This record gives sequence, structure tokens and C-alpha cells, in this order.
Amino acid sequence: MAVVQQYEVRAGICDGDIGRFMNQARQILLPILGRDIVINSRGDARNIRALEDGNFYIHIWASPSQENGSGNEHRSGVLFGLNMNNDGWNWFGASGQGEVFRAPENDAIVAELVGDNLYIFPPLHDSRLADVAPEIFGHILSLVVESGKVGCSLDPEERAARMREIKRVSFVKMCASRLDHNVGVTESAVRDKEARLEKFRTQLLNGFLQHEAARVRLRQPIEPVDGEKFGREFDGLLRVPKVRRVVVNGHNVEVYTDMIYCRDPRSKKLHELGKFRICVNVFAGEVLWFNLTRQINGFKKNMHAPHVFDGGRACLGSAAEPLAELLSNFEVAATVMYAIQFLESVNVDDVSGVYIDRWPLAANQLSV
Repeated sequence: MAVVQQYEVRAGICDGDIGRFMNQARQILLPILGRDIVINSRGDARNIRALEDGNFYIHIWASPSQENGSGNEHRSGVLFGLNMNNDGWNWFGASGQGEVFRAPENDAIVAELVGDNLYIFPPLHDSRLADVAPEIFGHILSLVVESGKVGCSLDPEERAARMREIKRVSFVKMCASRLDHNVGVTESAVRDKEARLEKFRTQLLNGFLQHEAARVRLRQPIEPVDGEKFGREFDGLLRVPKVRRVVVNGHNVEVYTDMIYCRDPRSKKLHELGKFRICVNVFAGEVLWFNLTRQINGFKKNMHAPHVFDGGRACLGSAAEPLAELLSNFEVAATVMYAIQFLESVNVDDVSGVYIDRWPLAANQLSV
């Protein structure tokens, strides 16, 4: 589906390079909004009145209200699963003039929409947050778009179609980028082998065999990117049971689930684990689990699930090999389904699994 081309994203009053913020706005917000977007980002706390001139404004680290204009709310920690510790930069508070948006994992107010102005409260301008700020910015824009509060001229069916296409394109680009990355790594390996062959002629036979093996690996990922195949994989991901929301950001597929339950095989009782954010890093071949409802002191402090530790990594046991194989084949939908099933099962013979009974009992013992 083509994006209307006459609209653009441009920089307003800015300190520093905001190119990555502009790319996120082009990808996530522009196809839904259908008007020009102007991004303001200043390194000093700003009170910026709401502007109404036909453009849509995004003000990073700003507020429409003098009363909330000094950036006087200190926050740190994790936001959208990313580390926001930046030595004490303050946030702005909501003015009460518009619609507020909250982070799903901790209910923190991250933005406020006042007319055609979106005020971003976290200090994403800070250079110390350069590695995570664009991704956090993308998450906030996704919250705004999915709320239905912008682009109101679109009917619900067209809005849903555009949102799905945006995520689908991001998913295909991520998978294609992974293939390109693999090709580059393999090409580098081939060049290295060729250099070593020249240097170590006495090891010709062994070097030749290694060189040929590397060339075979190089040929495999160079096949044309099958965008339709990756698109079908994304469509399948949306149909996985208990998947409530999908966000494609950078190298990650972020999956937000419905409530997850797990039955203790000893007592036969059903326990409520919580709602999860499952992060699938296609490049690293890694899956992380984050409980958005609660963390429990089990085998270790702040466990997300009986077998999932504070940082989101799990003691996978026999599940490690199947997950790795699914990811290596770009079977992201099956990976997510397997990751949910991993949460729903527990090994009470394991030192961490015995603590399943510390999670609260489900209100409906027959709900799963």
C-alpha cells in the first residue's frame, strides 16, 4: 500500500542530530497521519504552547504548561524494556490539557497529546540515551497511533490495514537486513581465508578445504530476499494464541501477550503469572521474557516466571535447542508460540521450578 508522498517529516528547532527520530516518525506516524510532521528537540527544558497551523508537532522533552514546565519529575530505570538510567535527568509532568499515554510495563506517563501537538516527557534528547532513545521514541509513537487519537479521518478498517502494513513492512525489512548481515559476515570470512591461503602456502590443502566450505556458506544466503515469505510469517505471528500486540523495532520483534497461567503439577492448582512482553532478537537469535504484571522472589530475586530471571533470560534446559533452530529458520511465529508454551509449563524437579507456588492462584481454576 503506497504512502501519500506529498507529506514529509522535518526538523524544527533542534539541538543535535534527530535523523533517527525522523525515520521513526516517517515509518510509524506519517502513513496514518496524512500531514506534515515537525519535530522539535531542545537541550533545555521548554514550555511550548500548542501550535495549530495545519502541521503536526512533536516536542521532545517539553510541556504545554508553565506549571509543569521545569522538568521536575525525576525518573529512571526501565522503559519499554530499555535502560533509562541517565544520571538524574528529570521528566515533564502531564498538564491535564490533553490525552496522556502510559508505558505498558510500569504505567509511567510518557507523552501527552494536545490538539496537533505531541509532547514527549522523557529526556530523549540526552546524548547518554542515544542508543535507546530512538527505539523508545518509536514505542511512544506506536502507542499514540494505536490509540486512534490521531489520523481520525481514516475509517477504522483503513486504519487497521495501514497499521498492519507498517508492522509487516518493518518485519520484512528486519528479516532482509539479517540476511544481508549474514552475507557480509560470510564474505569477510571468505576474504580472510583467501589472505591466509596466500600467507601459508604450506597449508594449502587444509586452507583450500576451509576456503571452499566458506564459499558454500556464502552462496546460501545470497538468494533473493523472499519478502512475501516473510510477510506470511508476520501474518502468522498475528494469529498466535494469546498474542495481543506486536511491535517491530530495530532487530527486535516485541510481542505483548494476554494473561499467562501455569499449573503446578504437584498441587494441580493454576497460578497466574502475568502479562508478558516477549522480545525476539532475530539478529542475536535470542528470546527474552519480561513480566509486565509482577515479579516474584523465587529461586532468585525479581523472577519474571519460575524459570525466567530478572534480566529476562531463562534457564531453557531442553527448550534451548528447539528455540535456536526455529529462530535460525526465521520461524518467528513458531518461536513466539514456543516461548508462550515455555511460560505455561514448569519443571518442579528443577531448583527454580519449585517456586511456582509463590505466584498467586488464578481466580478461575478452570480458565486454562
